[in-house]
Amino acid sequence: MEIQGAAYLYSLATISITFVGFSALLIFFRQTAGGGMQRYDNYFVLTFMQTGFTVTIGSILPQILRAFTTSDALAWRIASGMIVIPLLIFVATLPRRRRKVTGASMPTGIRIPLWIQWFAALLLILNIFGAYWTPSFPLYGAALAIVQITAMVAFLFAMGIIFRETKA
Repeated sequence: MEIQGAAYLYSLATISITFVGFSALLIFFRQTAGGGMQRYDNYFVLTFMQTGFTVTIGSILPQILRAFTTSDALAWRIASGMIVIPLLIFVATLPRRRRKVTGASMPTGIRIPLWIQWFAALLLILNIFGAYWTPSFPLYGAALAIVQITAMVAFLFAMGIIFRETKA
């Protein structure tokens, strides 16, 4: 028996893994635009691969956990706990990692999606503890979707930066 929201999560996994592949195409975009690989490009690709893989793994975890647990609520609780850890590490360390590569503070177009990802982590934490309701799909699915959508928005913003720098 599939866990509630399985089809949604499998679709989200497909979108996120496609996003990972697309973000890796930056190497080709940069070379086509006439620029060579920069330190920022490596950071850029790794950053978006991390978010994409986090969402992909998070999308397949609940189903396998449900196969080994006695309840959906326990599967959602464990999956939320397992995926919030890499998400929190990612959002906590991103500003420092970006500053190290660029030497500049984070622009608003990246800062806002990152703050929204903090909110997604909060949703996962609420799901772990079942603070207001039984741990379930809605908070978990919403959190993963928020991470994916904000990563896509930040990706588009960062691509704009890269192409402006390439033309300069």
